This record gives sequence, C-alpha cells and structure tokens, in this order.
Amino acid sequence: MEDSELMKVSKKKESCNFSEASPMNTEVSHGGNGVQKCFNFDSKPRYEHQKLSFDLLSNGAEQDIIEEPKEVAEELYFHQEKSCEEVLLEPQNDKTKHDAENLVVKLLATRAFTAVELRKKLCGKRFSPDVVEEVINDFKCRGFINDSLYAEAFSQSRWSSLSWGPQRIKQALFRKGVSKHDTEKAVQLVFEGGESDGYQESIHGLSKLSMDRLFVQASKQWLRSRDVSKETRKTRIIRWLQYRGFSWDVISSIVKKLESSDRP
Repeated sequence: MEDSELMKVSKKKESCNFSEASPMNTEVSHGGNGVQKCFNFDSKPRYEHQKLSFDLLSNGAEQDIIEEPKEVAEELYFHQEKSCEEVLLEPQNDKTKHDAENLVVKLLATRAFTAVELRKKLCGKRFSPDVVEEVINDFKCRGFINDSLYAEAFSQSRWSSLSWGPQRIKQALFRKGVSKHDTEKAVQLVFEGGESDGYQESIHGLSKLSMDRLFVQASKQWLRSRDVSKETRKTRIIRWLQYRGFSWDVISSIVKKLESSDRP
C-alpha cells in the first residue's frame, strides 16, 4: 500500500515538473533563428519594458510613423547575427577556398554586401578564418566588394525611398560594418551634395535641395493630421522626423515652416 502511494506521489511530482518546465524552455525566434530561452518565473520578463513601449505606440501613435517596406527588416536581422568571433562552430576542413568563392559569387548575385556582412556569412557556413580573409581580400582587390560605393548607394536609396535622415543612415551603415570615414563621406554626398568648401548652401547639415525635399515629405504627413489638435499634430510630425534620424535643428526648422504655411 505504501509503495502504491509513493508511486502516485512520484508520478504527480514528475507531472508537475513537466508542466512547469515546458513553458520555461521556450523557443524565441530572432530573424528566423530559433534560440532556446530559459525564463525564471520569479523575475519579471526581460523584454517587458520593450512591450510597454510598443503598447504606447499602439495608442494612436502608429499614425506618427509610416509603414516601411520589408527591406528595412534587413538591418534588424543583420544586427542580430553573430560575428565571426561569436560563432562557436568549428571550421570544416573539407570546405575549400573555391567553395567560399562560389558562395560569395552567389550572394553578390542577389544584392550588394559589405565586407563584414560577407565575412559573417562565410563564418556561419563554417569556413576557416584564413580562407574567409583570403577570399574577402581577393574580392576587394577585384572591386567586387566596395564598402565606400555600398555606403553611397545605401544612403541614397534610404533617403530617396524612405526619407531616412543622416543619423539613422549612419546607424544602419555602422551595423553593417562600414567604416566611419566611408559613412561620413556617403552621408555628406547625399545630403550636402558632396560640397564641404561652402559652394553649396547647407542648412543644419542638409543642402537647400535636401531641406526642400524633406519639407515636401513632411508636408504630406502634416496634411494627414488636419483633423486633430494643433499640439497633437505638432507632436506627430516631430516624432515622424525623429524616427527617421534628423537632428533637432532640422526638425525645428521644418516644424516652424509647416506652422507658418498653415497661417491664413
């Protein structure tokens, strides 16, 4: 009888342990990669503050920020990828330089990549560090990898299609491994026309042409909020400009111009 009771208690404990353990080992998806995460029920969720910030955005503030194309997720995914130093998998000795070159050619056939991005891709495929560096340097010498040209094309694309400002573009390029020099040069070329000697008028780091274009884009957002109070309208356009990475000087200038254009 005692043995029977002990067996019941033991099964009950196993059942409890199983039910408690199941939700603790939860698979969290980051950019398509499953990551096993262990949660402690005695402490608050690690990302609780992030959830709160999204909840705040959902209370009417979602109109402050235009939905952007799926390509923007590319920056978020890349930022979550591990660097070569963080990849714990041992390199596979049977992977040759020729294999690495073929992979790089296939990748570059889909879109442009920075040197750091390709290095991470190769490390993720378990090529040895020596092979990775040799292939990256070889493709650089042949002009197939050029971070400077990449930065210029990326900056122009984000500015013309998404109205990203200098700060947000700089952040994205930094995450992609572009050097500070190449980043600054690209941003200056796009927003100031490449002129640093005073021949072209610059307003808070933006040429007159760039400021005029930004004003046109901001005006569209401004007109969308005609049915709300003046303060709410002003708050929305400020958030819209901040989210895109413009300095406070630029934001202040654009807002004043929008307000003056509204006066009868």
